[in-house]
Amino acid sequence: MAEIKSTLELAMERTHHLRMSEEDKRRKSEEEFAEAVRGLVSRRLDGKSGLDGFISEMSALGAAHESGKMIAAVEIVSRIDPAADNSNLLELMRNGLSLETSGLEAVLHHFGLRLQSEKEARIARIEAELLRKQIWGEAVIPAVEIDRQWRKRLGEMVETVREELREEAVRLGRCD
Repeated sequence: MAEIKSTLELAMERTHHLRMSEEDKRRKSEEEFAEAVRGLVSRRLDGKSGLDGFISEMSALGAAHESGKMIAAVEIVSRIDPAADNSNLLELMRNGLSLETSGLEAVLHHFGLRLQSEKEARIARIEAELLRKQIWGEAVIPAVEIDRQWRKRLGEMVETVREELREEAVRLGRCD
């Protein structure tokens, strides 16, 4: 009579010749590390973990991973909202990863200035258009936030600054 094999045994027989390449092992290790870092960052930002806990867990994770700071920096930077307060994320990079954040702060500051300038220019164009249509008065307030052109331009600006932030994060991760 033939031997009855489990699904696991059959799978093992069919895949016994397969092996992970060194590149696949490295990629899988980086993916697992990035997932662990995402969890650490989320717990810290949600207030479920203190800075000391974050530092000790990052040390435990990063000690075995050569590009740990870069992966962590890129993960934290991916959470930055250029139009919001990012002080908690920058503090986490400064104190949790011991990275210099002045480059990121400069990018965000420059974005804030560009945002304000372009918003004021768009408001002026909307006001001019309203005036051309003979719409004026104290109750007339340009609603730039719902203006399609402004929303499109804002999206373009945010995407540009996110790319600048990613580049800065990679630079930070390489300059221990």
